[in-house]
Amino acid sequence: MKDVLVVDDNHLIVETISEVLRRKALGFETATSAEEALSILRDETFRVVLTDVKMPGQDGYSLLRSIKSFHPDTEVVVLTAFGSVEGAVSALKEGAYDYILKPFEREALESVIARALEKSHLVSETKELRKLLAEKYRFHNVITRDERLLKTLDLLETVADSGATIMITGETGTGKELIARSVHFNSSRKNKPFVKVNCSAIPEGLLESELFGHEKGAFTHATARRMGKFEYANGGTIFLDECADIPRGIQVKLLRVFEQKEFERVGSNETIRVDVRVIAATNSDPCQAVAEGKIREDLFHRLNVIPVSIPPLRERKCDIPLLVEHFLEKFSGTREKPLRLSPEAMRVFNEYRWPGNVRELENLVERLSIVVKGPIVRPSDVPEQLRHVASVSGVGAPGELCPLEEVEKKHILEALRHCSGNIVRTARLLGIDRTTLTRRLKKYGIGEKASRRPRLPVEA
Repeated sequence: MKDVLVVDDNHLIVETISEVLRRKALGFETATSAEEALSILRDETFRVVLTDVKMPGQDGYSLLRSIKSFHPDTEVVVLTAFGSVEGAVSALKEGAYDYILKPFEREALESVIARALEKSHLVSETKELRKLLAEKYRFHNVITRDERLLKTLDLLETVADSGATIMITGETGTGKELIARSVHFNSSRKNKPFVKVNCSAIPEGLLESELFGHEKGAFTHATARRMGKFEYANGGTIFLDECADIPRGIQVKLLRVFEQKEFERVGSNETIRVDVRVIAATNSDPCQAVAEGKIREDLFHRLNVIPVSIPPLRERKCDIPLLVEHFLEKFSGTREKPLRLSPEAMRVFNEYRWPGNVRELENLVERLSIVVKGPIVRPSDVPEQLRHVASVSGVGAPGELCPLEEVEKKHILEALRHCSGNIVRTARLLGIDRTTLTRRLKKYGIGEKASRRPRLPVEA
C-alpha cells in the first residue's frame, strides 16, 4: 500500500505537493484527472488521496464517491479554491477526511497529510487487532478434551450469532469471561464494543450510574454527563459478571432494557434506545439465588435463554496436562530450554483440587517459570500447600482419602498462614477473588469474621 495519490490537472500544484511528499520520504503517485486516478486505483491502494475539485471530466466530488465505494478506508482530502467552502463541507458529509483551501501554505498541507496518514494507520492497526482478537477467541482455541465442555462450545458456536441472551455459570477462575469474549468475537457484533461490568465490584449506589449513565447534577459529584455501559456497548455485547449481586431495584430497570431495549440516564427523562447483546455470568447457583430472592424470577428467565455451565478444573483432570503445557509455553520467555514438569510434579498437579481453577493453575505456572532455574519442575519446587493437599488426597498414600471439604479447608488454612492471614494476598495466591474467599472462610468457620486478618484455629 502506497502513502499518497495526488490528483490535479494543474501541473504546478502537483509539483508543489510532490516536493512536500519527497521531503517527507512518502511514497506517492500523481494523476491529472479523475479517470486516470481511478485507473491507478484499480491496481494500487493508497492511504490518502488528495484531489482537486474542478477537473476536466469527472470532478473531485465524483471521484470521492467512487473511492469510498470500493476503497472505504482510503482517506480523501479535497483541494478547493477559496470561496468554495460550502462544497467542501458537503464533501466532508460524503466521507472526505478534510479539505484544503487554495492557495495553501506548505505547513498546512503537511499537517493535513500527516493527520490523514495517522488516521489511516490507526484504522489499519485496529482492523489487524480485530483479526487477531477474532483468531484468539475462536472456539477451537479453547484448550480442553473434556466432553461436556466440548459440547458446550459446540452449542455456543451455534448460538453465537443469534443475539440470544446467555447465562454462564461456573466457579471463579473457570474461564467465564473467556467464553463470553469468544461468543462476542464469533458473532456479527465482533467489530462493535465488548463491555465487561463486574457487578460485585461496584458499590450499589454507583452501579445504576455505571450501567445507564447520568446527567450533570444528578447526584453529588456528578459534574458532567456520563455515558453508561449499555450506551457505550450499543451494537455490541455487554458482559454482566456476578449478575447475582445486582440489587433488585436495578434489576427492574434491567428487565426493561431486555424487553424494550430502552432506558433513561440517572437524572434524565430522555429515553435512549440501544441494541445490545447481553451475556451474564455468576459463580453461584442462579436457581438458588432466585429461591433466596436475590434475582427476580422474571429477570432470571430473560437472562437464562441459553444456559451454559463451565465445569471446574477438578472435574476435567484430562485438561490439566494440556493447560500446563500451554502456560509453560506462554511464560517461557527467554529461557534457553523450555520448562517441563517431572512425572512426580505432574502427579501433584493432577491430585490437587484447584479451588481457583484455571486462573490458579496459570498463576502457579507463571511463578514456577520465574523461580525454577533448571529445565524440570520437581515436587520440591511446587508450593508446600499443594504438596500437602495432594498428600492427604492420596499421592504417596494410597487409600488415605479425606472428604473434599476437609481438603479445601486445609488448603485455605495453609494459604492463610503463608500470607500471614492477609485476605487480599491469600485470595490472589489461590487465584480467586476476595468475595469468594470470604464466603469460604464463613463456610468453614475460619475466623470470627471475614476480615483482613482472620483469627486462625490452632489446629488445621
